[in-house]
Amino acid sequence: MLEVRRSSTQRAVRRLDSVPLEQSLQTLGDRLDDPHAPVRGLTKFARSSLGLEGSKAGEWSRRASWSWAAGHLVQRSLAAGRVDEVLALVDPFDLDEALGAGHGGTLLAGAHIGAPKVARLALAAHSTSMLALIGAERGVLGEGDMVLDSEDKQRKQTIVATLHLRRGGELYGAPDGRRGAAEQVVQLLGHDVQLKRGLPALARGAHARTVFVAALWTGGNRLRIGFGGQLEPPAKDAPPSAQATWAEQWFKAWATWFSTIIEEQPENARLFGGLWRSSPGGLLR
Repeated sequence: MLEVRRSSTQRAVRRLDSVPLEQSLQTLGDRLDDPHAPVRGLTKFARSSLGLEGSKAGEWSRRASWSWAAGHLVQRSLAAGRVDEVLALVDPFDLDEALGAGHGGTLLAGAHIGAPKVARLALAAHSTSMLALIGAERGVLGEGDMVLDSEDKQRKQTIVATLHLRRGGELYGAPDGRRGAAEQVVQLLGHDVQLKRGLPALARGAHARTVFVAALWTGGNRLRIGFGGQLEPPAKDAPPSAQATWAEQWFKAWATWFSTIIEEQPENARLFGGLWRSSPGGLLR
């Protein structure tokens, strides 16, 4: 189990609150040379869950520790209302070009990795038709954000989201959040984790394709909106067997995308939120 502990690095994150975000991120790299990194047990996780050994496990741990601290700096900036300052870190991108002209209804499936909340905010700033499903009414909310903090809201928002996708709009959500009813157990980095079944069900019901997306650190203090592979839903006239295995295929593709980022880009692990928990269904048991 990973444990966040008080350290000089953790105190440094608090002190950097008053520093412009871009500058504070530049400062962060030196702070994480501190042997008392903010998260305990990372090297053990790298060995047991990722199969890394020796210096490779230590390097993964160091870069993942940076992701934890950088994520908290971004989250504090957003909580303070400095949204424009955060979005200024994102490299320019063209959403229509990334999704393709005339792409139709698209489920933009994210995860609790990279910079917190930035993918949703950046995508919304580049789209005229995006809605987002979010678990709780905390932090920055946009016009298209639909909060799923009760069963009644979940039922109503599911209807709205399905109609929105059928009309050709974009919908953002993450299957590794806490809200949602039915769960699917998925093998991920050597663990049985629990993901919400709502997103693949929406994609199938609205016959919308899925594109995986996250706000990923590219070095120091810059972010890019990274788009993963596209996943097409079963054809409307597909046999029942294809419909029945759709969720399994969807989660396998999502897990492959997620795992690749964690293994190859530890600076985007983040280490908090989503599956980064020690309760049943999380990665840190």
